Amino acid sequence: MTDLAASERAGALERLKAGDFIYERALYPVFEYAFKHPLTHEVAYQSQLQNRRVVVHAAVARALEAHAGDKIDEQAALLAHHCELAGEVLNAARWHKRAAEWAGLNDINAALYHWLRVRALVSSTGDDAESTALTVMACSRALTLGWRLGESAAEWSALFEDGCAAAERAGDLRALSMLNANWSALSGLTRGSADEYVRFSAAAVSIADRTTDAALRSGTRAFLTYAHWYRGDWREAERVAEDLIALAGDDPDLGTTVAGLSPLIAAYQTRAYIIGFTRDPVLGLQEARRVRQYALDSGYRDMASWLAVVEGEIMYASRRTDGIGSVAQDAMSLAKDRGAAMEIMASGTFCNALAIQGDWQSMVQVATDTLRRIRETGTLGLWEPLFLAHIAKAQLELGLVSLGRAAAQAGVDFMRESKSVFSPRGYAVLARAQLALNEPAAVIAGTLDEYEALLTLTGIHVYEGELHELRAQLAESEGQNPARTAALARAHECYTRFGMAAQATRVADARGDAA
Repeated sequence: MTDLAASERAGALERLKAGDFIYERALYPVFEYAFKHPLTHEVAYQSQLQNRRVVVHAAVARALEAHAGDKIDEQAALLAHHCELAGEVLNAARWHKRAAEWAGLNDINAALYHWLRVRALVSSTGDDAESTALTVMACSRALTLGWRLGESAAEWSALFEDGCAAAERAGDLRALSMLNANWSALSGLTRGSADEYVRFSAAAVSIADRTTDAALRSGTRAFLTYAHWYRGDWREAERVAEDLIALAGDDPDLGTTVAGLSPLIAAYQTRAYIIGFTRDPVLGLQEARRVRQYALDSGYRDMASWLAVVEGEIMYASRRTDGIGSVAQDAMSLAKDRGAAMEIMASGTFCNALAIQGDWQSMVQVATDTLRRIRETGTLGLWEPLFLAHIAKAQLELGLVSLGRAAAQAGVDFMRESKSVFSPRGYAVLARAQLALNEPAAVIAGTLDEYEALLTLTGIHVYEGELHELRAQLAESEGQNPARTAALARAHECYTRFGMAAQATRVADARGDAA
């Protein structure tokens, strides 16, 4: 690294050690020294001439590369750093790319940093083939992390635009498809537009289908499946999921580099959720549990967290709540350090568990903290209505009816504006608050009509029992006994069909009172 002879270098090192400037950090397999104090390091560094620093950084990079062996990926970030300071721009970009790929989803903040450095570095190198390819890859991979990290993490719009421009220059359909797919998730999950989610993910699939790339076609369909799910097009979401399962076969990794997750597991997850909410909660739970284990066995820890969330949601909706606390803990544990989005999702299941325990004060606190995190980070915006519904439910139980009504109304307004139906239960909470406040019957009926329309659109039949119970309460408040009896009969049929025994018994008792 220097021009000193070995004997001179050894003497210099001994003098620095004696002066308490450096210390031996390692003796094996090679001697390593480090400065004791950051200020000492800075003074030593700044004392070198600029030209000398460039030479030193280049020499360090060469030495690291020569001696890293099978740990070269671990050293990629350090190599990128020294290549940058050596003025080797394109080489630095290559090493940042390698560092980003090594960080992957295990350290998404580090991965995003390295992809952004790739983009920044190659922006000054011109439009040659390699620079264009690196720009496309950096923008696309950074956007893959976007919905996990949130709006505040980077200038996502610029990444999308720059990436698309580079992809079009290169005639790269694969990259253009991936960029549209990743932008769809940011537009939908983060920025809260279900229509944009469907629009851009459909464009991604359309572009992918112009190729013979099975991984691309699989990966982009994962985005489209989720997009239809959030917008409430559940029949279409299930159809795309079935197509994806057929396309992926038994390969959980096909399309992972496109989607940033396993498309096959995403399809299984979507199908389990839809089965549980529309047709058969028991079968939906069995499928969710099977797929959660499959995700763990396949190395997709973050997706296993999602499957725990699916379990918790089906359990809560169908009132099969034995063990929901354990499922919530699993979701939280699996989501830890996997990005804000994963932790926000898991918090929803934790709120469900707190509701079953009747710990309303803690539920308000957890849901409020999570909602604040969504808004501060710009992460997972389409989940706002879920946490507003949790807050509203807990506040009603605490007797804070006006506050609960306001929170429920905010969630309903969000769904209307975003054209999403991810958490239609907010309508039920709003109707309960309106009933408690003796609001006009026409207003409450309007809320219930809109709620029913969403359940019909999505096919979420598991909530219909509660819907008809609320209609019965409204009829009772109006003194309309025949309407009340008819609504209770429909509620009883729905609860019985979904195996919700306690709810069916409650309604049967109420019908007996009516008689």
